[in-house]
Amino acid sequence: MNLNNTAIDVICLIDKVGKLTPLKIRIENDDGSIITTKINEVVYTKENHFAGFTTFDYGCKVTIDEGEQLIQLRYCVSEHTWKINKIIFG
Repeated sequence: MNLNNTAIDVICLIDKVGKLTPLKIRIENDDGSIITTKINEVVYTKENHFAGFTTFDYGCKVTIDEGEQLIQLRYCVSEHTWKINKIIFG
């Protein structure tokens, strides 16, 4: 399953100052089945500015297919969308 640049559903916590913390993700498999997994740990957070667009990258440890993977989630502020930007380790 290739997850790079895949649009996903995310449940996140937004604190009183607007900081986002992803908690769970839901991914649609190639066969149409749904995988839901909790985020075990947020390793890093990084704010990016590209051509007037703001995004936030989150390095997250998740368990998918019986193994732990480090993935990078990207939240695009202007579009209000989440994507798996890349698989870092897994």
